[in-house]
Amino acid sequence: MTDIDALLRRAEMQKTQMELNLRFQKNLELFNKFMPSVFKAYENYNPEELRLSFEDDGNINLVNYQLNNKPIYGENPKEFAHKQVDHFIANPMVSSIDFVESRLLNPRHFHAKIINEVIEKNNDFETDFDNLESIPIGLMLMTGCGLGYQIQELIDKLDIYNLYIVDPHKDSFYAALHTIDWEPILNHFRKPHRNLIICTGQNPDTTMQTIKMALGQAGLHCGIYTFIYRHFNSKEERQFIELYKKKFHLSAFGLGFAEDEQISFAHTTANINKKIPILNNLAVEKKNPPAFIIGNGPSLDTLKDFIIENKDNAVIFSGGTTASSLSQMGINTDFHIEMERSLTTQFWLKSGTDEAFRDHAILLGLNTVHPDTFKLFKRRYMAIKANDLGEVLINNENKNKNDTFPPLNYCNPTVTNCAVSYAISLGFTEIYLLGVDLGMVDPNKHHSENSIHHKIKHNPDKDRYTYKKGQYKVKGNFVEEVFTENLLDSSRISFVELLKTQKNIRVYNPNNGAYIDGATPTKLPDLPRPVKLENKRDFIDAILDRKFTRLSANALTKNYVRKEYINSLSILKHVLDTPAEINSKTDLMDSMNLIYKTLDLSEKQIPIGKMLLRGSINSYFGLMSKYCMATKDDSSLKKNYEIVHSGYREFLENAFTMMEKEPLRLDDTTPTIRF
Repeated sequence: MTDIDALLRRAEMQKTQMELNLRFQKNLELFNKFMPSVFKAYENYNPEELRLSFEDDGNINLVNYQLNNKPIYGENPKEFAHKQVDHFIANPMVSSIDFVESRLLNPRHFHAKIINEVIEKNNDFETDFDNLESIPIGLMLMTGCGLGYQIQELIDKLDIYNLYIVDPHKDSFYAALHTIDWEPILNHFRKPHRNLIICTGQNPDTTMQTIKMALGQAGLHCGIYTFIYRHFNSKEERQFIELYKKKFHLSAFGLGFAEDEQISFAHTTANINKKIPILNNLAVEKKNPPAFIIGNGPSLDTLKDFIIENKDNAVIFSGGTTASSLSQMGINTDFHIEMERSLTTQFWLKSGTDEAFRDHAILLGLNTVHPDTFKLFKRRYMAIKANDLGEVLINNENKNKNDTFPPLNYCNPTVTNCAVSYAISLGFTEIYLLGVDLGMVDPNKHHSENSIHHKIKHNPDKDRYTYKKGQYKVKGNFVEEVFTENLLDSSRISFVELLKTQKNIRVYNPNNGAYIDGATPTKLPDLPRPVKLENKRDFIDAILDRKFTRLSANALTKNYVRKEYINSLSILKHVLDTPAEINSKTDLMDSMNLIYKTLDLSEKQIPIGKMLLRGSINSYFGLMSKYCMATKDDSSLKKNYEIVHSGYREFLENAFTMMEKEPLRLDDTTPTIRF
């Protein structure tokens, strides 16, 4: 009987193995059709740690054959998943994005004013997730896939619009390709306004970027509440959840708003009419000297002598208020970078530099930069800011289709990001980050001692310039940890993502600030000294002649702009309004999804509509989700919706009136700082 039992057991295992293999092949074919990136990742994959095992009770489990060969699941995996789903529904883990009132920088700006009023009217709001089955799940983040039995059960019990599966272990998802039928799961997320994102084996920063981009496609309103489903309790999962909670609110950071985009439209129009040359797509020889990207961090003071000693043999890029520090040090810059559209940029430049400094420098700006800022420099050039309304305008007005003008990718959020992106686009392959700290050993030392920041006597927005608010710690370049905050850390992540896209680029980081993956930590004595550079100015002129082209376009008159861009906007006015009343949270979610998609699809017929309104609509829809999706009862839902809907309607009226009456009005924000 023992031999017969063994034979039966072996036959059963062979039958199960065949079924698993067939399911794997079927799933691979499905992913090849609908998610090719997953297919490519697992087409020829071999597990490194985890693999399927057959238990004595007939169940399939996962074991770590590199560690102890013990089952990952301590009980029947299907039963485990069932219990876990029920527990999650009764006790959901939720991470939320909060909205805070903003300081008004310009009395003409209505977006922030209305947002502040909506927030104030909902200051007594409380969340309630007791009846999770009745709430549209805009975003569920699942960490760990395991054998995947929980996925279909979650879909059956909850109304999930966006599911992002993040698994640090590629082996786990590989196993799930054998154990469950992915066809009904993929079919669910192929429905309108549904989305499935799968991130396996990626580093945390890359995963965060993937999620942020996916949410940009879905709309911020979907991710105001993230329902976090933790399948396993591994160290990697816990760390990612901590990172997510700490940083995901940055998705609401820098959304932009309608007045901001109107300013970009006006400034880009003026800069086109001034015939400012634009960065083109022509290739360059990779024989450039080093580029010194100089930031205004505390490390700049210790690197001053190195810069002075080597300034004639490298091309110097400064940005923003770094100009004030270099001016104080007696160092001229070759390229000065500006990206901000506000008129206050001109104020900072005039206050921190003299005319001689600016006459020597060549301004490399973005299309968004105020025309009056460009006027401060004798030589001025610009590049297209990615995902900006001005990009639409420049591409539409380009009459010579042989000329191509690529956007300057990864040029946000700080001016040093813009400088490095510019340098790489101009062909520089050896880059020194000098004073680009992005973190502080001493949380009170935020800028170079020579910076204009230390001369400020009156500053109503102090935290913005001293990085005091929301500080936390990240890995240091030469020390274990340094202090940082959201803006600086977003800048670091942007550097990391940019450098991932580059090959044969060498970047030195000699700063006692944040560690930047992709940049080599290099102590000052070990920094390579550039070789002698002959005729630096001639070399720079040759780069400019090669890499910048004047746009072949007619003058953009007010009448022309109105006819080509403004008149068609009226089509959008009514289709963007949410219903006067809603009957359920699902109705509201579907309405927001439809409007967001309509705005996305309007791009061809109404070129500037999407870019003009997307940022503001993200904010208002985010508020609708915040105050409506977690209410206790229908009366609270209707009351809160009316508050946000009223503000949203007021915004739409103001936005369309602004574009009808003053589409080409330049920014006139006045500085609030006094020296």
